[in-house]
Amino acid sequence: MPGASGVWPVTGAARLRCIEVRVPGASGVWPVTGAAWLRCIEVRVPGASGVWPVTGAARIRTACDIFPLMTTLVTGAFGCIGSWLVRGLLAAGARPVVFDIGDDPWRLRMIAGADVTSRVTIVRGDIADRDAVVRVVRDHGIRRVVHLAAWQVPLCRQDPSKGALINVVGTANVFEAARASEGRVERVVYASSAAVFGSPDRYPPGPIKDDAPRLPATHYGVYKVANEETARVYWEEHRIPSMGFRPLSVYGPGRDFGVTADPTLALKSAVLGRPFKIRWGGSTDLIYTEDVARALLAAAASRLEGARVYNLHGASVAIAGLVKMIAAAWPKAAGLITHVEQPIPFPAALDDARYQTDLGPAPPTALTDGIQRTLDEFARLQTEGRLDARELA
Repeated sequence: MPGASGVWPVTGAARLRCIEVRVPGASGVWPVTGAAWLRCIEVRVPGASGVWPVTGAARIRTACDIFPLMTTLVTGAFGCIGSWLVRGLLAAGARPVVFDIGDDPWRLRMIAGADVTSRVTIVRGDIADRDAVVRVVRDHGIRRVVHLAAWQVPLCRQDPSKGALINVVGTANVFEAARASEGRVERVVYASSAAVFGSPDRYPPGPIKDDAPRLPATHYGVYKVANEETARVYWEEHRIPSMGFRPLSVYGPGRDFGVTADPTLALKSAVLGRPFKIRWGGSTDLIYTEDVARALLAAAASRLEGARVYNLHGASVAIAGLVKMIAAAWPKAAGLITHVEQPIPFPAALDDARYQTDLGPAPPTALTDGIQRTLDEFARLQTEGRLDARELA
């Protein structure tokens, strides 16, 4: 156990610094200075086996062990979820390698801090370039890959061929890079989507379960189905473990592009005092972007095998009701936010029981809290003159 110096020896490995450790019990957690409380499934201690299993939990290394020592690659890191994920990795003491084709990490700076580019390793590259992906994995000794690089629904609709190149071939390139590492890459975590499912009228009433038939109504959804199957084949043929996640309507700071970005754009417009019309209606499953990042982090630290795919549930809400919630949370926006009562061809609610069983419990951020946090963050950025509204131009 750590003493005054805050370190302990680990058999066969460098001495690890651990500022404070709680012996895991029923709660299975410990506090880590400077970071959120992290779930501790297994703690390394000296001895013949070098491990300390926790009763009733899968044998998974703790994030205190995993992230500072095992380099994580994040593709598409300049996007919304990527920025929140990088923020989480930095809080856990990691220095991730970020791979993106963009040249302006403005979302990263907004979410993870103005100095973020000095705290990560940035590699500019195209996910559709297999050699570039293999090279970044090899040159940086990558042990975990969180793959988020993708085109959203509108771009896939405009150019299906290039959408398939980026979304499907790009994902295959990530798995090929993992295979080429000859076992060094221990896990691939990737973003799938609830777009693998069809519209609510194609299913029985109630939330859509993980094993419901995949009936995508968009090119984007078809590509996500292909990626889930690619992950399955790489597990069956090469034993590369993977976890994919299916959020539906992700909202929160940094979400500014795609069909389901409209709720966040409405929140930003409310703070700016501008009118905004959400381009669709019906009901959707809204999940706060930090909750999605949390799921990805839990998966990256997992030791579960197989090619697993999980629905992610936040809160199912009618868009008409969301408009009222925005007005209640930001009275100055009353009458500014409207919507079109035209449902999108995606589920209205998701069941994430499998995720909660394997990687939880992970209760989602309450919708009222997520709305308020998003509004407050946008208001802070506006006060500082840093609220980017290019997508509203």
